[in-house]
Amino acid sequence: MKKKKETKLTPQQKLFVENFMKNGMNGKRACIAAGYSERSAESTASRLLRNDKVQAYLTKCRRKLLNDNEKHAVDWLNKVENLTNANLLNVAEWDNERGLVVKDSVDIDKKAAYGISEIQSKWNKDSGQYDFKVKMIDRSKALEMKGRFIGTLSEGFEITARNNEEKKEHKQSIEERNNRLIELLNKVKDES
Repeated sequence: MKKKKETKLTPQQKLFVENFMKNGMNGKRACIAAGYSERSAESTASRLLRNDKVQAYLTKCRRKLLNDNEKHAVDWLNKVENLTNANLLNVAEWDNERGLVVKDSVDIDKKAAYGISEIQSKWNKDSGQYDFKVKMIDRSKALEMKGRFIGTLSEGFEITARNNEEKKEHKQSIEERNNRLIELLNKVKDES
C-alpha cells in the first residue's frame, strides 16, 4: 500500500491564511491579497478552506492570536463580566422620604461603577433637594457580547468527522475548546 506523500502548505497558502485572519475571515479578499486570481477568488477560497493543511494552519494561527492577545481578552472579558453583573442596588438605594439616593462615590466599588451608564440630578424646588436618575448599562447587550466572544473562540476548532478516527479527533477538538474556555473564564475569576 502506498503511503500518501506528506505535503506542506505553499507560501501562497500560508499567505492566504494570514490574510484570512487579517481580513475578518473573508476568503475572497484573503485570496486576492495572497495573489490568487481575482476572478476565481471565491471558489479558490472555498477550496482552500476545505483543505486539511490549511485548516490546521488556520487553527494554529487562531490559537496563536488568542495566546498573543490573551491578556487583552481576559481584561475585556473581565469588563464584560462586570457589565453582566451590574446592579442598580450597588450604586443607589431607595429612601421612602427622599426617593432614589445615589450612594457616596466612596461606597461604590469600581466594578459596580463600571455598570453606570448615566447619572442625572435635578434640583427639586418643592422638596428642597436633588432628584436623581441613574441609568445602568444594558446587561443583555453585555451578555450578547460575552456570547459572541465565546462563539468566536469555538470557530476553527470544529472538524467534520467522516470516519472513526476523525470522530475521535472531533471529540478531542471540542474538549480542547471547552478546556480553553474554562481556562480563560477562570483567569477572569482569578483577577476579580
